Amino acid sequence: MTAVLRRAGLAGLAALAVLATPARAADEAYPSRPVRVVVPYAAGGVVDTSARLVQQGLQQALGQPVVIDNRSGANGVIGATLVAKAPADGYTLLLDLEAHAVTPAINAKLPYDTARDFAPVGLLATVSRLFVINDRLAVRTLGEFVALAKAQPGQLNYASPATPVRLAMELFKSMAGIELAYVAYRGGAPAMQAMLAGETQITLVPLTPVLGPIQSGQLRALAVASARRTARLPDVPTVAEAGYAAFEAPSWIGLLAPAGTPRPIIDRLYADLAAVLRTPDVARHFDELGMDVAALPPDDFGRLIARDIATWTAVARAHNIVEE
Repeated sequence: MTAVLRRAGLAGLAALAVLATPARAADEAYPSRPVRVVVPYAAGGVVDTSARLVQQGLQQALGQPVVIDNRSGANGVIGATLVAKAPADGYTLLLDLEAHAVTPAINAKLPYDTARDFAPVGLLATVSRLFVINDRLAVRTLGEFVALAKAQPGQLNYASPATPVRLAMELFKSMAGIELAYVAYRGGAPAMQAMLAGETQITLVPLTPVLGPIQSGQLRALAVASARRTARLPDVPTVAEAGYAAFEAPSWIGLLAPAGTPRPIIDRLYADLAAVLRTPDVARHFDELGMDVAALPPDDFGRLIARDIATWTAVARAHNIVEE
């Protein structure tokens, strides 16, 4: 009798286990709770705006709230650290700029390893950046500016609101064989004021903040530092078209997860993100911000990050540039 009861009990437990399996699988299905996207910069900036452009679409695709969490400070390091140390379960993500790949080039004491501690999810967009000059300079092309700089070595300067701009300008200087003095500013607004006042002669800047001054004639766009021209200023050539095909200074916005996040979760996030980016309304809003939607999948995005880290590390070492 005891053996029969024991067998019956075991059979009952097995049946309960089978019945419980679907519920347990449902509990573990991703996502089963809100997903947090950490923006390592203040609200209102280009990264924050980009996050909010895709927020609603991602919520609908994931079936869970997507919470934007602004954690600014230390040039993005505070927010990135939070994500690097978060559980690798797909519920804490990082939306960052190309500064993500620049920071390790200039800071050897980060609280995380950029290459090791993050898993790329996907690229959202590239940002059109322009070489712009004050209209007081009597040059119309990038080639003419280079000729002027060679005729006046060290007498012209460039405005740098952030280290990524400084690295890009130093790279261009070395390729063009010119000398330009470096003038640092604490942010894009002061740098732009200096450009408008004629205190500095050239800078590399995203399209949106300078579109108005360019259209009013206060600033002149010499070249677009992207692979193709921007539709907002179709007559402005690319840097490659201006004769410097080897120069690249990509500016981008991408989504990352903590390293170790399961690949099915990464793939799910990328598929949903890419679908959101393909919607006409979202693409239009990105275009209005001077950005081109570029849904790059995880592996390709990872190669882009690795390439940028290598490029900017070499530039930083060549010019002895460390964190300011």
